[in-house]
Amino acid sequence: MNLIFFDMDGVLIPKLHLLQLAEMTAKANELSEILKKVSAGTNEKGLEKIIKEIANLFAHTSEPLLEEAGKRLPLMKGAVETIKILKKIEYHPILITSGIEQVARVVARRLEITEWYANTLEIKDGKTTGHFHASPLLTLQSKGDLVQKIVTHRSSKKECIAVGNDVNDWLMFCQVGISILFNPSPYLGKHLQWCLDNGEKGFKKEFIEFSKYVNYIIKEPDLRLLLPFLAPVSPHSAEINSEPIDITIK
Repeated sequence: MNLIFFDMDGVLIPKLHLLQLAEMTAKANELSEILKKVSAGTNEKGLEKIIKEIANLFAHTSEPLLEEAGKRLPLMKGAVETIKILKKIEYHPILITSGIEQVARVVARRLEITEWYANTLEIKDGKTTGHFHASPLLTLQSKGDLVQKIVTHRSSKKECIAVGNDVNDWLMFCQVGISILFNPSPYLGKHLQWCLDNGEKGFKKEFIEFSKYVNYIIKEPDLRLLLPFLAPVSPHSAEINSEPIDITIK
């Protein structure tokens, strides 16, 4: 089975789902302070702590409001068409995020993705308790571990693809045959340009290290740009109407 794993924020949706929820609960400032702690060097333990802080921030939020946030989120340009075409050519899309399951579930269903994994907020009497369920949180290592488990039991590494936009997708990238860095985050965009500039100057170490984890880079935020790589001779290729991809690394 050809599996394709999608991160959510910045990939399937252009807006942070946490920001959408924070705007709806008047907690944007508090969320901003929490997210300032996230950096490229954030380790597994640090990210787990931040995720727990986010759960606490949204304590006492009603379950319908979580679902409404998922409904209000804009979808990435070309997302509906891309998922539809991938399913037609027998790819099985899977959404995997360290975000909130009650929001991710709605996004997945809007895109007709039938399998998703995220962190589920505990609900009591119709409202969140400020905690996630006791099952292991999806963070850095666990996200990669989950992808590895799914691939091992249902497919082979060479037949699986991952699409992400940030450093927290690196360990997921390691578990698949093809990794696609799509719509890179601001940090990764700057880092990529630095690697390319220094590669041209003869300093290739950083560029080589970067490309060990990434097969393709798509800078433009249009998911249809994935399709030439995944369905180059598909009869559905005629449905693709987009500009050429800026940078390709293989």
